[in-house]
Amino acid sequence: GAGFVLIDGKCHAFSKGDIALIDSDAIHYTFSNTNMIYSCIIVSTDFCKQMGIDYHKLSFVSLLQNEKLSGLFEEICNILESYITKNSNVLELACGTGQISFLVADKVESYIATDFSENMIQEANKRKTKNPTKAHFQIADATNLQFQEKSFDVVIISNALHIMPNPELALKEIRRVLKPDGIIFAPTFVY
Repeated sequence: GAGFVLIDGKCHAFSKGDIALIDSDAIHYTFSNTNMIYSCIIVSTDFCKQMGIDYHKLSFVSLLQNEKLSGLFEEICNILESYITKNSNVLELACGTGQISFLVADKVESYIATDFSENMIQEANKRKTKNPTKAHFQIADATNLQFQEKSFDVVIISNALHIMPNPELALKEIRRVLKPDGIIFAPTFVY
């Protein structure tokens, strides 16, 4: 099989036959569009130190774009569209590389897409140079947002609350930045 894995907030592609070196404390999501058979060696940073291996050099370099996953995000966005208008101010948390951002941003008044991972925001901005959008990508901590109270009509946080160490803190912040009649859209899925 083939797909990608998120390690320390970074996307890494893998293909059939790849050997993945993964820090067991960092992995939180895997995906493949087929039944996959691949070898995985779980390696911790402590193990790397003991063996004299540079942990930071253990990574893949590209994100695999997958049609099935893309279709899933399109379906999520179709549902979301019934809750937004061209006048909506939207905040997306844990946007990753912008799978939802690119599908929704140009349909609303303003769209701020954030992620805790600098690498994810860099990847989203790279995509933006090829596919212009009015989405503004920036690094942010969902548990400590730097936005004013009651600033957003919609907050999107897709497939992230279940992997956060303190999701209640993120929910508290979401409530703070949402307008009184605002909507939180938080799809969580395992594909």
